[in-house]
Amino acid sequence: IISMLYYWSPIFENIDYLPNMIFPFAKIYENDPFSCFEVLLTVLTNYCQKWWEFYPNPPVNCLNIIESLLYFHDKDLYDHFVKYNITSQFYGWELISNLFSDILSKDEWLCLWDNILTRRDTSYLYYFSIAYLKYFKQSILRITDIDEFMYFLHKENPCQISKLIKLTYIIKKYTPEELKFKNILKPYYSLDSHSNYPIFNEYPKYIMNSSNLKEKIRTEDEEDIKKIIISEELRRISEELKKDYRQMKLNKWKMNNIVSKWWESMIENEDQYLSLKQRSNYFESNAQTQEQYANLISKIITNNQAKIYENIKIENINNIKYDNNTTYKEWESSMNDLNQMKTGDQEMNTKQIEKTLNNGGLNN
Repeated sequence: IISMLYYWSPIFENIDYLPNMIFPFAKIYENDPFSCFEVLLTVLTNYCQKWWEFYPNPPVNCLNIIESLLYFHDKDLYDHFVKYNITSQFYGWELISNLFSDILSKDEWLCLWDNILTRRDTSYLYYFSIAYLKYFKQSILRITDIDEFMYFLHKENPCQISKLIKLTYIIKKYTPEELKFKNILKPYYSLDSHSNYPIFNEYPKYIMNSSNLKEKIRTEDEEDIKKIIISEELRRISEELKKDYRQMKLNKWKMNNIVSKWWESMIENEDQYLSLKQRSNYFESNAQTQEQYANLISKIITNNQAKIYENIKIENINNIKYDNNTTYKEWESSMNDLNQMKTGDQEMNTKQIEKTLNNGGLNN
């Protein structure tokens, strides 16, 4: 909605209290932004006339009339505000600039705007502000500090909205013609569905130049910020390079030291190597002599072992032959014994048979 209003009139880009003004309307028409936009155009065109003629200052002409109305309808309140330096910028502009969205509940606010939009009276907001101050007169007279009064104007105070609206009509009815807004405010303008939206240019022309200047300043600020960021980045990189250079020099010194120590150790190792080589040559020459002697001993031992194995082999063969002859003789003796036993058995059997036959024959 705000972007639509800004597209309609650039002044609305710079109004910081605009969101608070339009929030209740946006809440009511939250599902219909187009209708919300047209209602806001109607409100801003008719009920907010002269508000931004002296922007960013409050509308002086409207506030002067509010002071005159308050002085005429309630001089006690007017004197109280003068006594404590509470100007119409506080009790007038702070009250109407948010379209009463801070001081009324939702139902009260809807009831008020039903009357405003149906009556089509472009001065209704100013009469209602005087009625609101008179309605809470006793509470306001006890306020002596501007901060307390500002707090009072920006919170919901319990009231009977019907009595407030009735009091508004009474105030308007008894307001003299010279104090009315006929010479300041234009008559109500209704949006025509067959025509374009009205042009809204009731604001100082330098505001647009100021807006362009602000945009230019903002762009320059962004560029300055980018330059600062780049400068900081370059400084950081420079510090890192210096640190790396110092580290490189330190590493180079360490490397030179390591190389020197390594070279010294190499020289020392070379001396040790030469000494060990001399010892190795000595041991190798001795080892060759000892190896020849060992080979000779090995050959002698091998020859002796071969002779011993040959003697043992011959002895084993002779033993085997002797054992075989003895075994054969034992076997031959056993065979003779068996033959003798067989012969003896046969003779005994023959005698037994003969004896049996003889006995049988006798019996017969």
